[in-house]
Parts: sequence; C-alpha cells; structure tokens
Amino acid sequence: MLGGAGVVAVSAADSAENWDSRDRVSLGDQISRPNAPFSADQDDPLRQTVAEDDTRALETVGDATEAFEDYLAAKEGQVLVFEDQESGDKMVMPHEHRWQSTYRRRTYARLKAAERYVTQRWGGAVPTTLLTLTAPHNDDSGEPRAFEAVLSDLKDGWQNARKVIDRETEGIETEYLAVYEPHGSGYPHLHVVLFGVAQPSIGEKVREYWVDRYVKGASADAQDCEVSRGRGADLSQPAAYIMKYLSKSLARDGEAAKTALESMPTVHGYVEFSALMWATGSRTYSMSAGLSAAVKESEPEVAQPELERDWVLIGTAHGIETGMYRGDEADELGKYLAGSRNQQRPPRATDGRPIYHALNVG
Repeated sequence: MLGGAGVVAVSAADSAENWDSRDRVSLGDQISRPNAPFSADQDDPLRQTVAEDDTRALETVGDATEAFEDYLAAKEGQVLVFEDQESGDKMVMPHEHRWQSTYRRRTYARLKAAERYVTQRWGGAVPTTLLTLTAPHNDDSGEPRAFEAVLSDLKDGWQNARKVIDRETEGIETEYLAVYEPHGSGYPHLHVVLFGVAQPSIGEKVREYWVDRYVKGASADAQDCEVSRGRGADLSQPAAYIMKYLSKSLARDGEAAKTALESMPTVHGYVEFSALMWATGSRTYSMSAGLSAAVKESEPEVAQPELERDWVLIGTAHGIETGMYRGDEADELGKYLAGSRNQQRPPRATDGRPIYHALNVG
C-alpha cells in the first residue's frame, strides 16, 4: 500500500518505488537470460532484417539482443532518400527510429501532454485506477518461457480485460493509458492507468478474469491494483505522479551520447525488452481515443509545402547531407546513389534547411 489517505491497494505486488529502486542499474549490465527462448515457435522463429541482405532467425534472447544492437549500429547516421517522380527533385531525411533519444523525447512530451489534458479535465485530484498485469516467465516445469509468448499473453489478456473495464465503467467518463515496460529480466509487463474512476472492484474483476480465463498460469498475487482519489500527500496530483512513474523507461538519459545504444535509458532489462518490441513490431504504449485526440491537438503544426508532394522512397544511404536536391544536384545525387564512377562524392543539397519528421517512414 502506498502511503497517504485515499489510496487502496488490492494486492501487495511491487509498488512504483520498489520497482524503480530495484530495476535501475548502470547501462552495460549483461543480459540476464541470453539462452532463454525468444521466439514462441522454435521451428519457425521470428526473423528480423538487421541490414540489407541480413535477415536473422531470433531463437534465443542472445540472438535477439545481438541482432537489435547490430540494427541500431546499421541505422546510425542513415538517411532516407525520396524522389518526386514528376520533377525528379530529391529529398533526404534522417532515418529516425523509436530507440533514438530524439524520438523518446517526443514520446515523453506526448505523455506530458496527456498529463496536462487529464489535469485540465478532472483537476489535480483526478480519480485514478492503476493496474499492473503480468504473465508467467516460467513454464510448468520451471523452464523460462519464450519472450514472444509472454508478450502475446499480455496483448491478448489486455484486449479481453478492456471489455471487462468497459462493462465496469459503463456510464462513467474515463480515459486510459497502457504502457509496456520491462522487468529486470527483460520480460514485459503491462501498466494500465484509468483516469476518471477510482474503483477497487475494477481491479478485483480484472484480476479474477486475468487469472481464471485470460492468461494461463498467471498468479493472482502478481496482478496489482492501486486506487487513488487524490487526497493523500503522496498522490495529491495523481496524473503527475503516475506519468512520472510510467515514463521512467523513456527517461531522457544520454542526450549528448553519439549513438542510439549509448542513449538507452538506464533501466535493467531495457535492451532485451526493446529487442522484443522491435522484433515483433509492437508498440510500447497505447491510449484511449479521447486521450490520443487531445495529445494530437497539442502537437504544433509545421507548414512545409514540399511534403505535400508525392514522394517515393528510392533508397537509404550514409554520409549525405539532409535537405532538398533540385536540378543538377538532384541528378548528381542520383548518379552517386547508383555508384557512378563519375560521381564519387555526394553533392551538396540545393536547400539544406532541416526537413522535419512529417513523413511516416518507420
């Protein structure tokens, strides 16, 4: 139970403070279970493309973390080259991915925007229900389960649990935020924050169905529900407290570091967890429709007429200046990318102004 009046703990699972003090360690710690299975189907394991002509089978956690770190290295400094098929103009943009510190900073900003929306809608003492949901890490014989299987259990269980929550909160205006985070071992678990409602019965019902119907082998003691009505000293502002708790794996560590791997948050298990989300193409968090709309409205619009044209991705490269290439510069860039002997060096961009990340390029 967290300190302060107005807080009800349904179970004694890990609190935010205990989780944070136990799982934050120095970057560079060795992975905990390199030989643990990673793919649920070992006969047909997950595969992921690390670089061109390098698609690997990810059978173990060690396979996955090695491939993921190689992927980050391959993408370091990479740019995307687009071409306007009508004019021949070329546009070069940084290839940003979600494990770069710049992307994590924007994600952190979205969470802060969600916090502001919740506080404006319900006030600082917003009724809040925080669920922590887990799946077994070991099978019936005590052997480690595949990371993919644990994530699949969480995803399927959450889809079913949402229906339970919808029934329990019928007629009540609520919003939710669901965030996957790593245990110290790298296995994922799920935090769900329900804003606008503080009912222990929701946690009790979700836990009952989670254990009995949704996730085979799940322990009732490992599922947690904390309910706040915003009156306690520790949770006088539940939205700010919970957003700070959930965003620790998005901590803006290593902003001055040169590589994505060096800028990883210092959370134990984060690399293994990130390899899992990368290999399965899974999102780290999701929001209710109302919360998503509010966050989108908070993002500034940047007018860039160039981005309204029909651009086609024609390749990737390293060592090329970002910006717009027109006329002779566009022709020279095309020759350089094609490996022409007459164009050994990349040209300078016609317009080297920054191209903002307004295209959905992955």
